[in-house]
Amino acid sequence: MGSRRRSRARRALLVCFAWLACASTEPPRPTPPDAAEIQALPGYRGGFASTASFPGRAWVTEAGPEDGRAVLLIHGISRDGAHDWDGLVPVLAASRRVLTFDLPGFGRSERSPAVLGPREFADFVDDLIAARVSGEFDVVGHSMGVSVALEVAARHPDRVGRLVLADAAAILHGHAVSIGGMRSGQARLGALGRLFDPLRQGAYDLMGWVPDYLVHRFAIAIQDGSAGEAAARLMAHDSGAALDGVRAPSLIVWGEDDRVASRRGAWTLAARLPDTRLAFVPGGHTPMQDAPEIFQGLVADWLAGQDVGVALAPAVVPSERVGVCRGVRTRYELSGAYGRIEIERCRDVVLSGVRAREIEIVDSEVVANDLRVAGDQVGMMLWGSRLEVSGGSVSADVGLRLSKSEVDLAGVTIRARQASVEAIGDAKVLCSLCRLERSGLERRLHGFRSLKPPDRL
Repeated sequence: MGSRRRSRARRALLVCFAWLACASTEPPRPTPPDAAEIQALPGYRGGFASTASFPGRAWVTEAGPEDGRAVLLIHGISRDGAHDWDGLVPVLAASRRVLTFDLPGFGRSERSPAVLGPREFADFVDDLIAARVSGEFDVVGHSMGVSVALEVAARHPDRVGRLVLADAAAILHGHAVSIGGMRSGQARLGALGRLFDPLRQGAYDLMGWVPDYLVHRFAIAIQDGSAGEAAARLMAHDSGAALDGVRAPSLIVWGEDDRVASRRGAWTLAARLPDTRLAFVPGGHTPMQDAPEIFQGLVADWLAGQDVGVALAPAVVPSERVGVCRGVRTRYELSGAYGRIEIERCRDVVLSGVRAREIEIVDSEVVANDLRVAGDQVGMMLWGSRLEVSGGSVSADVGLRLSKSEVDLAGVTIRARQASVEAIGDAKVLCSLCRLERSGLERRLHGFRSLKPPDRL
C-alpha cells in the first residue's frame, strides 16, 4: 500500500510541475524612468552601460556626493528592477554615493541571451565595482539580490564593510523550499492537512528518484522570460561557498508575514554568517515598501555603524534539567538550557533557542530554530520522527543517529568525532547550506541523501 501511495504522490507532483510550466504569466509593462526626486539628488547620473560580462545595455543610476562611501543596492526578481529602492536612495544619498542598477533582463536593462543566476549577476556587479567604485563599500540585497550580495561580499572580503540582507528568496535548497510550501499549505488546512502527508512523503521519494541537476535543467527549460529563468537558477544555486567567504557584519531584515521566503532563511543566514543581527519587521516580502520608515531607519543606522537588531543567544553551558514532552497532540514549546530533552508521541513541538547536551525524539514532529547541542556520545537520536532545524550546531561523537526518520537541516554545523549522521534504520536527510566537520576535515552539504544502515555521513 505504501508503495502505491508513493507512486500516486509522484504522479501528482509531476502533474503539478506540468501545470506550473503551462501557467500564464502577467504581460510585461514598460519600466518608468528614474523618479523626479532621485533625478534631483546631488550628483545624480543615470544611463545605459555595458560591461565585459554583459555587453548589452544595462541601466545604472548613481546619486549622492562623489566622495561619499559607496553603497550598492541589489534588487531581486522584480520587473521594476532598481525602482524597488526608490524610497531608500534619497535617505542614503544624503551622505553616501548610492549605486543602483537594473540587473540584465530586468527593468530597463536588455535581456541576456544566456540564462543568468546569482554568480553571473555577481559578475555584472563586479564589473560595475571595477569601473565605478573605489575603496571600501557596503552592499544591500533583497530577495534574489541577497544571493548576489553574498557572492559579491565573498569576492571582496577586504572591501565590503557592512551587509544588509532582506528576505532572501530560495536561500534554502530547492527541495526544502518545496517541502516547506507543502507544510504551509497543510497547516492552513488544519486537521484536514494531515490527509496530504502521503504527498509530502512522495516528494521526499521524488528527491531520491530524480537527480537535482535534471530538475534544475527542466525548471530552466520551461521558463519564459528573465524572471522565470532567474528564479529557476536561483532555486539551483548553492550559496555555501559564498557564506564561507563573507567577513562583513550583516544585518538580516525579514518581513514578519513573508509568504515568499520562509523565515527559516533568516535563521540559516544568522547561523552561517559572522557577526550578525536579526530584525523582523511588519509586512511581507518587500520590507522597503511594506514598512519603509522602519526599513530605512534600520539600514541607515546599520550602515552608519550602529548596533541594531538582535544577536543570537550565546552558547551557554547546558543545565542539568530535563525537558519532557510525552503524548501531547497540541503545540508544545521549549526554550533555554537543558541537560537532556525527551520527546515522545508529540505532534507539534517547537524548540526555540534551545541549548542541550542530548535530545531524543520518538514518533514525533519537531521544529527547531537556533538549536545548539553539545554532547559526548550522540547529540540527537530520532526514531520514527520528523525534525526540521533552522540554524544551529550539533557537537558529539555522533551528531545525529536516525531510524525511520526525516531530517530537514538548514544552516546547521555538525561537529562529530565519528560520524555526522548515522543511519540505524532507513532515513532521509535534506540539508541546506550545512557544514560537516569531522577529524579535521570540513565539507559543505547542500542537497538530499537517502540513507540505509549502516550508511554514514
